[in-house]
Amino acid sequence: METKKIISKILMVTVALVFIGGICLTTGCGKKETGAVAPVQNSVLDLTGLPPEVVASLPPDPGEKGKETIEGVNANNDAAGLRDDVERYIIVNYYNQPKIQEAVTRYAQVMQNAIRDISNQKYSKAQMKATAVENKKNEFSEIDCLLYTFESITSGNDKVLELTEAVINTEMRILAYGEYEKQAGDLVYHLIPRDQLASRCDLSTNSTQ
Repeated sequence: METKKIISKILMVTVALVFIGGICLTTGCGKKETGAVAPVQNSVLDLTGLPPEVVASLPPDPGEKGKETIEGVNANNDAAGLRDDVERYIIVNYYNQPKIQEAVTRYAQVMQNAIRDISNQKYSKAQMKATAVENKKNEFSEIDCLLYTFESITSGNDKVLELTEAVINTEMRILAYGEYEKQAGDLVYHLIPRDQLASRCDLSTNSTQ
């Protein structure tokens, strides 16, 4: 199953970015900007060239064990509550960009919460629906922050998709994500004016990167 294609189809149906009098879908908004981002393939990331201290800061690669459940593995119990594979992905790609690292971490948190909550068997149908809607609103807010942080609509769109692929990376998680989108209903993301994006992005990091 090709994760990118499946998630792209879901996003094309559910997430629209409205700007310059038109609609730009997250999976097809202009030409993808340059800038290598380590691909997620079986949770293995290329650590070549990374500073030793960065490599040392990475949690252990959970490998296949991290794919056995929706929640995955968080062996180091990091403050953000990220799965180890997602934390590794974010650090490897953005270790020298603290502002971006904070923004993508927050988006990843929301997406993890979304697929975890939608899989909670203790929720009633009404609770599941309400939780999905609330998570979707939080997702939209973090998308605003990502677009503001990357300072480019096209780059921001690409990063949203890439990060979503890193979080939704197994068949089980893809199915949960699809159910989350279904329960969230017809909520559609609309891009707010550029000068208002900052108000949606209260990052603690002061760095310009």
